[in-house]
Amino acid sequence: MFVNFYINMHFIRPYNPIIAKRILSIAYPIIFANASRSIMGIVDMIMVGKLGIHSMAAVGFGEMLIFSLIAIVGCSIQISTQAITSRRYGERDFPKCFEALINGLTIGICLGLPIMIIGYTYCDNLIQFLLDDPITIRECIKYTSIQFLGILFPIMFYIFQGFYTGIQKTSIFLKIAIFSNVINIYLNLGLIFGSDNIHSYFASSIVPGFNKLGLLWYIFPFPQMGISGAALGTVISMGLSLLCFLVYLFSNEIRQNFTFTKIGIKYSLIKKQIKLTWPVMQTQASMFFGLTLFLVIMGKIGTIELAATNIMIRIYNVSVMPAIGIGQACATLVGKFLGEENPDKAERAINESLRGSLMVMGTVGLCFVLFAQFIIPLFITDSNVIKLAVPGLRFVGLLQFADAVCFTTWFALTGAGDTKIPALVDVLTHWVLFVPACYLLSITFGYGYWGGWISFGLHLIFFACFIYYRFKKGYWKSIEV
Repeated sequence: MFVNFYINMHFIRPYNPIIAKRILSIAYPIIFANASRSIMGIVDMIMVGKLGIHSMAAVGFGEMLIFSLIAIVGCSIQISTQAITSRRYGERDFPKCFEALINGLTIGICLGLPIMIIGYTYCDNLIQFLLDDPITIRECIKYTSIQFLGILFPIMFYIFQGFYTGIQKTSIFLKIAIFSNVINIYLNLGLIFGSDNIHSYFASSIVPGFNKLGLLWYIFPFPQMGISGAALGTVISMGLSLLCFLVYLFSNEIRQNFTFTKIGIKYSLIKKQIKLTWPVMQTQASMFFGLTLFLVIMGKIGTIELAATNIMIRIYNVSVMPAIGIGQACATLVGKFLGEENPDKAERAINESLRGSLMVMGTVGLCFVLFAQFIIPLFITDSNVIKLAVPGLRFVGLLQFADAVCFTTWFALTGAGDTKIPALVDVLTHWVLFVPACYLLSITFGYGYWGGWISFGLHLIFFACFIYYRFKKGYWKSIEV
């Protein structure tokens, strides 16, 4: 099946240059914006890595847990908001584009507030249940409790992103993503190490002139907060990003077409949005809870295995952003073209997106295979962790082609409203294939670290085959949104 796909697609030169160019112009800001949240987690890990292996393991696990909840709520509502917005945009029904945003934010607040309150209240119990190492538990509670308090910020961030993507105003993301990451790095360095110790951090850098940046911390004094500072810096930067999205709503660029006067909350529209959101939420829950259990299993094998897996997952989360960004750009065009009653053009957009995604992800995978021994030491200096993580990253590099098909095609189909069957299959593959195989191979049969990663690869390849088959059958062309 995939062999025929490779033969029939024009990989070097686009089959439809106009659509290919449009996908790229929409996708590249999305890629960076999506990566920004993962980059924040990576920045936390790199900086906290100076504090030791337990701190790194704690940040990796806490970040994975928080991002799982953000994705289940925020990313799911983002996808449904984008699907409805892009379809209305194609129909040129601009007021209903903004209604989709209002409904999405309403759903996000209703779901996010209980998560914030319950998560912060029972954070200690949750972390103690999931982890075994006492030092890692203590550090993880410090990090995760602060992240729970600010969890509404990234949830709202992703819902706004769905709206702006649906109306093809993705250039806004690039500005906000750059701003938020600069703020995050600045605050993290100060809050983790404190303004009195910051010079020792820069002094250890091998980059010429990098130590001069420590002068920036003379402006404002920061207390040394350690792992708690990493969490607080990320929360503040996400809150400022959300404020930027709100400000852009009042810009002339948006208000010319997307008026938001006389817009109220309508139950019938919220119901439709929930109907689209629920299957996506099931998919996201399966994926991220499955990965959380994956980390739990790795933690039971050992702290070294957990630290190595945390590094690989952080890198993996960023590496799949091109496929996700291209898929989200494609989803916008699919919704728009279906709104214009042009399903053939929508199919061409998916084909062009797959072509681009496979090229980009293949290049990323090749870089992982060739340069893993240089990438992993950027995160940690522990030789035992490096020994495990380097071949692991090469294995992840080989999976990048499957990632391209999985993420790009899945997002494209959700843009058409085809969420139920893909969600069902994804849930089944996680809980019938991935999680049981991970436990059996890692713990029962004693393959440890590699048993878990082999299970992950099998799940990914199976879902890639299914989602591509689903696309080729064409059920998505007749779905009403």
